[in-house]
Amino acid sequence: MELKFRNITKCTKGIYNEFLRFHSEKHKSEYLIKAILILFVIAYMVIFNIVYKNYMVALIIIGMVILFCVSREHYQKRTAKRQLKSFKIKNSEEIEFSFYNKYFTTKVNEKKQKVRYYKIYKVCNDEKNFYLYLDKTHAFIISKTGFIKGTPEEFEEFILKKCRFKIGRILQID
Repeated sequence: MELKFRNITKCTKGIYNEFLRFHSEKHKSEYLIKAILILFVIAYMVIFNIVYKNYMVALIIIGMVILFCVSREHYQKRTAKRQLKSFKIKNSEEIEFSFYNKYFTTKVNEKKQKVRYYKIYKVCNDEKNFYLYLDKTHAFIISKTGFIKGTPEEFEEFILKKCRFKIGRILQID
């Protein structure tokens, strides 16, 4: 296989914080719409139970909602802190990405992983990085300044062609 692109990205707190910022901005409206819909359903359930004088059930629903919101927020913060304390970021490890026609490889400390393009869920970018999402929350972060072979502009065109038939997974340029 012919090597198309090579990139070395250093895992740092800064690059991870950029990913968190990008991810939260990208999905802010989606999360807001879901939250509003859920609040309407919960409000209906509470009002329904109050109208029929099921005050205890209404209080239980309100308590469960509060508990859910607090635990969800805590889980997200704990996950971000755990990632920032991970060995990869703590030691500023370098990830070497090698892109070929049908797949790409990642290499961290002589450990290689092969990923086929069809496994990419979505591709996004901002002014500093590309994000190759494997699912809704996990992504490979590829620094635009880390290209050893190829340029970010050529890579953008290449990865767009590899992901064009995935509905809703086309490169988003902000």
